[in-house]
Amino acid sequence: MTINRVNGYWWSRAISVVLGVFNNSGSIQIGNIASCGYGVYVEDDFNNNAGASIHVDNISGAAVVCHYTTCHFQNWGNIVIGNSTSIGAEGVGVHNNSLFVNHSSGTITVNRANIHWYSAGVRNSAGGIVNNSGSINIGNVIYCSCLLYTSDAADERSSVDLGGRRIIKKKKNNRLTVRRANMKKEHK
Repeated sequence: MTINRVNGYWWSRAISVVLGVFNNSGSIQIGNIASCGYGVYVEDDFNNNAGASIHVDNISGAAVVCHYTTCHFQNWGNIVIGNSTSIGAEGVGVHNNSLFVNHSSGTITVNRANIHWYSAGVRNSAGGIVNNSGSINIGNVIYCSCLLYTSDAADERSSVDLGGRRIIKKKKNNRLTVRRANMKKEHK
């Protein structure tokens, strides 16, 4: 499936899943020729199955966004965002108590989330839940304005496990610690 030329307004979506289930076992390309508003906008269930792929470029909004409590996005396949052109708001957005699961076979690559100061590789806000057992690579080709953004509501959980080499834990003194290999950085 290839989708291009969905107008650049914030309400325009290449794929919108509302009151239904979308199962992808093939290949989806969004914005590979011309710009689109949002890439994949999910309010219900979306399954990117093993061997399936989603490639999103040239987006003015978010590439993949889970927006409501009823949203469950499951990835066993490959998601590539911002491979050749910039994306607007965020690579992966998880909001309003929605659930995003990247399973052990899942890979997510986000680059070029850098158009705006608020652009982010992964944005987790308003109680969104991100579970990662696979691989998430952000900014490996070109920088992103913000690699991982979590709002106060998302930080209320005791920890967010991004798997592998990144573990983010909320400390008792209200600091968030991000560890990568031998690097430690603290944020208020």
